[in-house]
Amino acid sequence: MPNTSAVPELKLRSITNLLHEFDPNSYDWDEWEVLFNTYLEVESIKDNAKKKNLLITYLGVQPFKTLIAICKPKKPTECTYTDLITKLRTNYARITFPSTERIKFFAKRQEAGQSLTDFANDLRDKSTTCKFPSNFCEKALITAFVGGLQNKHVRKYLMQRNLETFEETINTAKTIESALIEGSKVTTGSSEELNRNKINKHRKQSTNVQRKSTCLSCGSTDHDRAKCRFRNTTCYKCNKVGHVAKCCRSKATSKQFKVNTLSSVPHEFIAGEHAIHIPIQIDGVQVNFELDAGSPVSIINQRIWELMRKPSLRPVKLIYNSFSGHPIALKGAKMVNVIYNDRCTQLQVLVANGNCSNIIGRNWIN
Repeated sequence: MPNTSAVPELKLRSITNLLHEFDPNSYDWDEWEVLFNTYLEVESIKDNAKKKNLLITYLGVQPFKTLIAICKPKKPTECTYTDLITKLRTNYARITFPSTERIKFFAKRQEAGQSLTDFANDLRDKSTTCKFPSNFCEKALITAFVGGLQNKHVRKYLMQRNLETFEETINTAKTIESALIEGSKVTTGSSEELNRNKINKHRKQSTNVQRKSTCLSCGSTDHDRAKCRFRNTTCYKCNKVGHVAKCCRSKATSKQFKVNTLSSVPHEFIAGEHAIHIPIQIDGVQVNFELDAGSPVSIINQRIWELMRKPSLRPVKLIYNSFSGHPIALKGAKMVNVIYNDRCTQLQVLVANGNCSNIIGRNWIN
């Protein structure tokens, strides 16, 4: 007689190859449920009893223990297939806040070595929890994609174009990136040849022309430093005697940062009525902040500071510029009590000298 026991074994092996067990570290429940339902369709499994047994079988160790706990006092096998699916959905549902997810979404940056396609898909995945209006989701994807690109040349090119769809934006970015890569190869070869020509020319000239020395006090080449009239001048950059500022070799003591706002993206990418505003309470004052994922700091204007009863401020040693390059006049900095979504913490905020937008930068987002 033929051995029929090999048939179920073969069937079980085919199931193992097609269906992966549910592991919360590898899948969200919604993702795995799509995979599970697809398998049921492929195998034409309609019977709920078979669905239930298959579901229990393909839970990982920890999810299986969780199922036992949420089914008590019953056993999982005593529940219906619909009950099991409902309990698992409820247990593994992701609890998110759209405003928080939007902050993370616009702060997303392309990682080193990450392809444009992978970065775009990552943004698509992150946008699902942001709950953008349907007529704004495409523009939000375009804005986050362009603002998060690692290559500044590709980013600058895209910011100068009126791109209507996310797919068009991705394809244009790929084209420009490929062109830059190919162009760099040609430029490298030409630069090496040009450098060789310059070196050979310099060697010929150096045999006939005597090299002139440069005065370290003023930068001139027509006299020695010992005879320079600026020999005893005090440099206003480093306050040392012996040279003028243009010849100063000391590093600048202050650091400069640019506050690059999302307004540097063309108006077509993000309409004003869709700007992301987040109401947050600081030191008892309700402030309507605007998300600025490009800014390294968070800033409030003078009016908010006055509503806070003009608390004392610490001096700000760093210099911050707007995206247009103009320095931002600051009164100072202060640690404030921040309350958002029933969570309270202390964060630093800068106070602008005058009227400007109240913005949330990366120091609060992170």
